[in-house]
Amino acid sequence: MIGFKIENIKLRKKVFTLFLTSTLALNSSFLLNNAHSRAEATASEYRMQNDYVETISSVNMRTDSNLYSDIICKIEESEQLRRILSCDNNWDLVMYKDKLGFVCRDYVNDISESVDDLEITSEDGYVFATTGINLRIGPSTDDKIIGGLKTDDMAKVLGKTNDNWYLVSYNGQIGYVSEEYVSYKENVNFNNNQDGKLYGYSSANVNFREEPTIYSEKIDLIGKGTKFEVLAQEDNGWFKIVYEDNIGYISDEYITFDAEGEYRSDFIKVVYANEELELRNEQSQDSFLLYTMDRYETCEVLAETEEQYFVRCAGKVGYISKWKTTDLYNTFVVVDISAQKLTLYRNNDILLETNIVSGKKDVYDTPTGMYSIKKKETDTFLSGEDYYVHIDYWMPFNGGIGLHDADWRSSFGGSIYEKNGSHGCINIPEEYTDDIYDNIEQGTRVIVQK
Repeated sequence: MIGFKIENIKLRKKVFTLFLTSTLALNSSFLLNNAHSRAEATASEYRMQNDYVETISSVNMRTDSNLYSDIICKIEESEQLRRILSCDNNWDLVMYKDKLGFVCRDYVNDISESVDDLEITSEDGYVFATTGINLRIGPSTDDKIIGGLKTDDMAKVLGKTNDNWYLVSYNGQIGYVSEEYVSYKENVNFNNNQDGKLYGYSSANVNFREEPTIYSEKIDLIGKGTKFEVLAQEDNGWFKIVYEDNIGYISDEYITFDAEGEYRSDFIKVVYANEELELRNEQSQDSFLLYTMDRYETCEVLAETEEQYFVRCAGKVGYISKWKTTDLYNTFVVVDISAQKLTLYRNNDILLETNIVSGKKDVYDTPTGMYSIKKKETDTFLSGEDYYVHIDYWMPFNGGIGLHDADWRSSFGGSIYEKNGSHGCINIPEEYTDDIYDNIEQGTRVIVQK
């Protein structure tokens, strides 16, 4: 549960799109830190506002809600300020000339009521990016981009607009992401990894504290990209972790379950669908249908209940029936056509992942399904009606369709396959093909999914 609750408020969209500026990353740290400082904070402690105030004398705009924080600028008497949030310590978060900061309420007077074009309601949970998405200052694609989330990145949800944008906090920033590109989860139940432990990584330099609040004693500073064991998640969102043999807490704004530059390690195992299978956002069959998996399509299991798996599939996270799946073991290859990715797994660890180019869309589509490597060859040639090429490694799995290097290509992944795809084979960058060749054998399972 987020520390402060966003009440049902209404904002005038044109004005609100200005409210987060280049100073957002600095000033939003107040919102994040104070929001997570108490698990039982009430709406009266932090009140969302939608009105204007006027200065009754000159006043300093500051980076935090106290006299000891840094001064952003000086605001003269009789200036109008847009008020975003009021704190019970007699400070307001305001916008002034594209700057966002705090002013003491003793120096301002209320001058207008709120305007009600856009409604934001409270929402508590997380969203996972289903693709690379922009973090924006307002709930519109016309609004300024202030950051971004990578596929599978997790952000804390603060609220949701009536036109389907989530207000989120992510890596020290507050902004908006479109519902179209995220998967919402009310409460993420993190189970252990296959070795009995769950690991996280710090997404930025972060204070490691004795208790789950910014007012607690600091144990240490954890550097960006540091790996640690995750024990539990508290009601206010903070994570209880083990770092250098000490147990303490870090804010959920600074944790990721994908290591920068490393492969995913947050899943328990990989399973495939025995038949067409529904992925839903909650455990109930009446909940929202996120995606329908084809037979043999794979997913990474993040957690499980008695009846269901909580999984990542096709860039979404949700629940599936565990009784309609089969576990994958040992070494296997998954080729994802939509993502244009090849992932090589061994014993539920990712050995290798790379961009690929598959068959030309709607002309030489690579057939989906479950196959196995038929043979392995080196230093050979492939030929067809309009091509004759040398390749270093050849690993067919479906007739004349196989995995191989493609030194004639300078780039892989993305939408290349739509206009300049292969004749059905999986083209792999040269620097990865030998590793794939060395780690698979005749009979290794290959799953091609849409």
